[in-house]
This record gives sequence, C-alpha cells and structure tokens, in this order.
Amino acid sequence: MSSQVTSTAGHCWVINTPSAQVMQPEQAKESCKVHEKSILLVAMPSICLYGFMPFAVTCFLKVSILSILPLIIKDGLTIAYFSLVVGYNAILNGFLAKQESERHILSTRLQRLNKMLDFLILIASLAAVWIPPPSHLPHLWALNIKMVFIPDEIFSELLQSYPELWGLEQGVGRTNWTVLGRGLADKLSERTGRLITVEDVRNKCTNLRKCLRRLDTSQGKVYANLCTYAWYAHKLGLTSAVDKITSEMLSRGDLPVVVEDVPVGADLGENVEEVPVEENVPSEDLEDFPGFENDNNEEPTTSAEARLESRKRKNGERETWAMQATGDQQRRPKKHRGQSLQEENTRLNKDIGTQLDPIKALDIVRQKDREKIIQINVLMLAYADDFILFSSHSGSEFARQAVKSASDIIFTDLARSVCKKKCLSCILSKYHAN
Repeated sequence: MSSQVTSTAGHCWVINTPSAQVMQPEQAKESCKVHEKSILLVAMPSICLYGFMPFAVTCFLKVSILSILPLIIKDGLTIAYFSLVVGYNAILNGFLAKQESERHILSTRLQRLNKMLDFLILIASLAAVWIPPPSHLPHLWALNIKMVFIPDEIFSELLQSYPELWGLEQGVGRTNWTVLGRGLADKLSERTGRLITVEDVRNKCTNLRKCLRRLDTSQGKVYANLCTYAWYAHKLGLTSAVDKITSEMLSRGDLPVVVEDVPVGADLGENVEEVPVEENVPSEDLEDFPGFENDNNEEPTTSAEARLESRKRKNGERETWAMQATGDQQRRPKKHRGQSLQEENTRLNKDIGTQLDPIKALDIVRQKDREKIIQINVLMLAYADDFILFSSHSGSEFARQAVKSASDIIFTDLARSVCKKKCLSCILSKYHAN
C-alpha cells in the first residue's frame, strides 16, 4: 500500500492514502498558522522567567525558533531566517553571559553547552535547506525537528487490535514493523491529525514495555499515563504492575481497571455466595433507658425506604414516651381562682424537698450520659409552673436558682420539642411581673 506524505510545516502534514485522507491542504495551512502563533504564546511569557533561570529560557527560545523552520522554508524566508537567527542568538548569548557574571557562577560548562546547542541548531537548519534527504527517507530532516506526542488513551485503544505488536513471543526484534506497524501508524495519524510513522509506533511500544517491566520490579510511583495499559501488563504477565495500577486508580476514585472485560482481582466463580448488605453488629445495651430500645430487627435491610420507615416509627415511639413522662403532671387539676393563697403556699412548703430534688439531680448528673439528662429535663418541665408560682412567694436567692435551672432545661433540644409554650421569656416575664 503506497502513501504520499506532504510536509507543510512543523507539526502539520497532509497524508493521502488510498484508504483515508487525514488532513486537507487548507486545514494544514490553517494549522501551520495556528502553530506559528501558539509558539509565540509560550515563548513570550517565558521571557519573564529570564531573571530566575537564564540558561533554560535561552535554550527554550532558540529551540522554539527552530520548530517553525519548515514553515519558514515553505514561505521562502530562508535568508531572513538565517540573518535574524544569527543576531538573535548573539543578543541572547550576551544577556546570558552578563546574567551569569552578575551571579558569580562558574559558567564554563554552561557556555560549552550553549555553544553546542548553537552548533546543533545551525547544522539542522543547513541540512534542512541545502542537503537533500535520502530518497527512501524524504522527510528525514523535518521529522527530526518535529516532536511526536501520541495520546496514551488512543494508543492503548488501537494497540489492542494488533496482538502481533505486543511482543509476547520470543524474537520480538523479528517483528515485521514495516507491514504490521503501518496499519497502526495510519490509524494513529487519522485519529490525532498529525503524521505518526512506523518508527514512532515502534519506539512507543518499546518504551512502554520497559516502563511496565520497571514498574513490576521496582517500588516506584505509578504514573497516570500507565493506568490505561493495565491490560497490556496483564498480557505480559506482570502481576505486580497490574496490582499497583489497580491500587493507584482506586486511590484516585477512578473506575476499577478492566482486563478482558473482567475487573482485576475479581473472583467470578460459578458458586458465588451473596454477601449481606449489613451484619448485626452488637451495640451497647440501651434498654435500661425507656424509649431507647435496640434498633436490631428482623426486617429486610435491602430497601432504604423500609429502613427509613422503621427509623421514623422508633422515633415516634420515643416521642410518645417523652409525652407520657409528663402526662401525669399535665393532667393534674388546676387550682380554682377562688382558692385561698394560704392553701397553695402550704402545699408548696410541703413539696420543697420534692422541688429541690430535680435541681440537685440535674447538677449531679450534668457530666453523665445524655439520655439520663434528657429524662431529668422532661421531669423538670413538669414543674415549670410550680417554679414560677414558687418564685413569687419565696426568697430571692432560691427563686433565682429555680429560674436558672428552668432556663437550662428550656434550652435543651427535647425540652423545646415537648413543651414549646414554656419558654424562657415566659418564665422571666412572669417572674419580674410578680
């Protein structure tokens, strides 16, 4: 199968094959213009870092100019390119020497590396212009200038259809890459929109196998680009690498790694026992407190709605118990207005010990279980009316103590739900009015 590849610029290629046409000439031209502007978007902000890393920025700017050389040759700007590059490199080298001298850094090695880079750029530029490439490698110089990036997701997806290139058998070096790798390279070029040669695919496969084998034998970190090749590690028999990739994906919250449509480590035998959703875990015994029965039941736990209804029913039972705890006190007959105040004071004086017991109990068990505190608070609410009446006919010290205890009760969660009308403002207003 013959193919014709036309170089237009940098990363831009027009590939015409009998099976598919990767990029139209108009699209390639627009893509080249985009590359010319995109390299400037990166090169111009990098100048701001010149004061921090002068040598790295200088090398980056020189290589960025070299990357657009195919576009410059196509536009007939070769003479302008060489004339400007000479002056551009001279200015950059002057700034670099001044920057290094101000920092008092021994820059002999850096100067040697800088001169070597200038020499390589000059050789590559002259070779691309005046030295014709070999007939069987018509795009040798352009391919050496451009940088190839193959997305791992696309490469992993397409590589699964070419088991001959996996290198599972002995004699991997004997694989006919010219024939077998051509189809994969054409599909990658079609998917990515740039020229990808057979040599690029071969280097990608070789480096990928080395990385997976190194991951299998070392304790290094799993890089994100290797997570898509869990199936390939499984084919190569690298179980340790598969486990590391699976753990890395699970730690990041991704989906489990799938190898041949079966999750790694999953046991899908014929006899698979069902695991219950929840187990009856023994809890603390709360049956000593009324209304706090054990929540374990025999109802099915597979339905969330059924469990919710069970919770609501038990909460209702607990609220019913709280209401019953105050029922006896609320059902007491109220005193008639005509009854003498002396009889009321006599009854209160007899019940002084009863009134003080809940207050003392509240102070004693304040640091104990919350369930017991709630029970005492409910009982204290039943005496709220008696506290108000008693405060108007007793000494000020005891009245303040009674009102303070009542205010502590009112601010509890259960007190507000059981007795909404008996709020602190009502107690204080009646106390000050009397």
